[in-house]
Amino acid sequence: MLLSQLLAGAPLTHPLDPHQNREVSGVVERSSAVMAGAVFVAVPGFTVDGHQFVDDARRRGAAAVVVRAGHLAPPADWDHAACAWIAVEDTRRTLSALAANWHGRPAGGMRVVGVTGTDGKTTTTFMTAAVLNALGGHTGLISTARIKVGPRWEENRTRQTSLEPLDVHATMARMRDAGVTTAVIEASSHGLALHKLDDCAFAVAVFTNIGEDHLDFHQTRAAYWQAKARLLELVARGQGPAGPRFAVLNADDASHAYLSERAPVPACSFSLEQPADLRGTILDARADGSRVRLSGRWGRGELWVPMAGSFNVANALAAAAVGLGHDLALPVVAEALARFPGVPGRMMRVDEGQPFTVIVDYAHTGQGLHKLLAALRPLTTGRLIVVFGSAGEQSQERRAGLARAAAALADLAVVTSEDPRHEDPDAIIADIAAALAAVGRVEGRDFLRVTDRREAVRRAFALARPDDVVALTGKGHEQSIIVGDARVPWDEETVAREELRGLAARSGATR
Repeated sequence: MLLSQLLAGAPLTHPLDPHQNREVSGVVERSSAVMAGAVFVAVPGFTVDGHQFVDDARRRGAAAVVVRAGHLAPPADWDHAACAWIAVEDTRRTLSALAANWHGRPAGGMRVVGVTGTDGKTTTTFMTAAVLNALGGHTGLISTARIKVGPRWEENRTRQTSLEPLDVHATMARMRDAGVTTAVIEASSHGLALHKLDDCAFAVAVFTNIGEDHLDFHQTRAAYWQAKARLLELVARGQGPAGPRFAVLNADDASHAYLSERAPVPACSFSLEQPADLRGTILDARADGSRVRLSGRWGRGELWVPMAGSFNVANALAAAAVGLGHDLALPVVAEALARFPGVPGRMMRVDEGQPFTVIVDYAHTGQGLHKLLAALRPLTTGRLIVVFGSAGEQSQERRAGLARAAAALADLAVVTSEDPRHEDPDAIIADIAAALAAVGRVEGRDFLRVTDRREAVRRAFALARPDDVVALTGKGHEQSIIVGDARVPWDEETVAREELRGLAARSGATR
């Protein structure tokens, strides 16, 4: 590809000098990945600024470097004939455009749905993809938990909700080559704010809810909400194939008015409590799912949601609204959701014959944990026990929010390690313990501290009685615990099964 083709649509501060136009061999954002003919994009990171490595990229054979205008000037000895110096307004935004161009803008040939929100994004993404299968053709999916390329499922090994732009468009190029016509992408506030998803040609924006999260990054609630609302702007761009362009909003959430005022495309609403375009009324809530009556602009009907909790009914309504907005009939949408197989690490039951219920879930925010425990509370005839922690290098408010949720709804909390990263796990646990004590919870009676996560699971199971519910939260589908820079292998479901079998063996040995 010619450099001029690669830069098409990028926010250049000056037109490319025709003498610098040349064939290029790829796009990279790490100088260590530069090979002869590559274009290096200098992206400012959170700990290291890529502009520090432009000379290293030149020495490695880069055909061009892309820098932010005014941030760095070329050295006096820079050989512009050998390595073009490209100044742009925003290198993050440019990286997205170049990644899309390099792969032939694969999203432009698909119907792309973006799903964002504080909680419920992954489940709604999976449900939406299941509904849109009814449109025919192959569907693709990018989520925190899994990636789907046509008929093939893959792990998302990055642990990022929104992949880096080079990975996003490489994945979508594989989708295109596999015949995918409809893709559903989970969109994080980080991904939207950092322009990772700018060139995904979204046609539909789905909002599950917006609370308060990631303030360590966004700093203010207003900035967090604004980042989420960027998905509306991306839909309004009008890229991609012809077809309906709209937003799906939660009428029960505080964000509804905020997003409605800012929606530059038609919006439809879903609700369990308010008048809406798609209204769901729960007729029967059980541990294995909910039966729901549907009404609204698309007619009336019934829906079986095969996941427990009213929040999963809300997720299903959001997914249904996307299908109905694409002119799928209500019975077709209802059938697709009734056959939904679930999401790895989301409201997952683990059964090894024990006399109590074990649930594995990814809930890792105060709002998410509150919703999970509120869903389990009425289904629990014994005690509700929760095992949880909080990731390192996150805000104190997140830890306090988790503590408040556990204090309000659980009978016993076992506070443990999650992903401490470079923080002391005992210090994180101490913060949560202090927040629990601040609302009247007593250590030793209402909560325990157990730093080792496996030991915490073992303790919770040992304390569980018949008819209790034990919720293991915060890890869900993830396959590791991050300690420092290391990723320690961890599979919550596997550990739970091992500990349940161990408990049974120990119980049998003492009979």
